Amino acid sequence: MVNLQNGKLAKNVLIVKIILMKKIVVSIIILTAISANAQQFINSGMIEYEVRINNHRMFGDGLFAEMFKDKMPNFSTTYYHLTFNDNKTIYKFDRLNEKDKLPWGSNNAEDNMWYNDFNSNTRVNQKSVCGWIRSYDQKSRTRMGFRSIP
Repeated sequence: MVNLQNGKLAKNVLIVKIILMKKIVVSIIILTAISANAQQFINSGMIEYEVRINNHRMFGDGLFAEMFKDKMPNFSTTYYHLTFNDNKTIYKFDRLNEKDKLPWGSNNAEDNMWYNDFNSNTRVNQKSVCGWIRSYDQKSRTRMGFRSIP
């Protein structure tokens, strides 16, 4: 009689383990399905980038550099915006931080712009070089022209 009860007990424990395993497997499947539907894609938006330049390191060491280091801020900060919509992006200057502005200006950072159209594989870069704005189309690999900065 004792062996018969031990056999029934072992059989009941096995059934409970199988039911518990089924519950765990079903719970994992449900959680996976819920998390797969929770994914969202962003098609448009704007990201702000903060570009910090170490002004003291830019000058290096030496007597000339030491004269300027106490007259200028350690870091200068420029802000850029990356705006995107579908498969087009534009990255351009937004503003300077007025507290740590350099005495000689912003190096014409406000004229720099990068445009990408991923559908037509077009990239246009616009940079300010020595008082002139240079535009370059990377798809056709041609210079689009120069114009002077007023």
